[in-house]
Amino acid sequence: MLLAAILGCVPFVVALVVLGPPASWAVLAVSLFAVAAYSMPGLRFKEVPVLDSLTSSTHFTSPAVYGLVAADAAWDARTVIVLVAFFLWGMASHAFGAVQDIVPDRAGGIASIATVLGAASTVRLAIGLWTAAGLLMLLTPFPATLSAILAAPYIALAWPFRSVPDAASASANRGWRRFLLVNYLAGFAATLIIIAIMLGVR
Repeated sequence: MLLAAILGCVPFVVALVVLGPPASWAVLAVSLFAVAAYSMPGLRFKEVPVLDSLTSSTHFTSPAVYGLVAADAAWDARTVIVLVAFFLWGMASHAFGAVQDIVPDRAGGIASIATVLGAASTVRLAIGLWTAAGLLMLLTPFPATLSAILAAPYIALAWPFRSVPDAASASANRGWRRFLLVNYLAGFAATLIIIAIMLGVR
């Protein structure tokens, strides 16, 4: 399966290198390294607290950065703000998802941002990161500003677990299941906002 996963990516990586400008190669390299380093024996960034959330968020953000670089897009303040907000969202999402696994991870000797910080602190960190992402979007021009409200449902689903003890951390799975649903709805809303931006809605 590992060999199939690697070989299945090769044609697409080759195409991206051949078709993309030299500047995009560095972004592609960082993106691919993050994907491999997260689980690769000898690196296993997924077991390095904090770095696990940073690496996971790189998985989300680096394809967007690659697309912008490949398209030679303008790097204005709005673009940077959106990418930083997206990165914070990714970190929050990974951290919150790790909470439900604290007990089995500790039992198996697996470290994560949640096993180190504890359940309640990790949930509060996730809420803080989602809040920061939403506030950052308020700095963007309309209609991108509307994206700020998309942080609210994530904060709401995590809020009931802000004081959850480590022993009951598995209960955060209820919030994680809601997170998966919210992703569909938030993604739909974000797509509509992006379309509005592309159409030049004011």
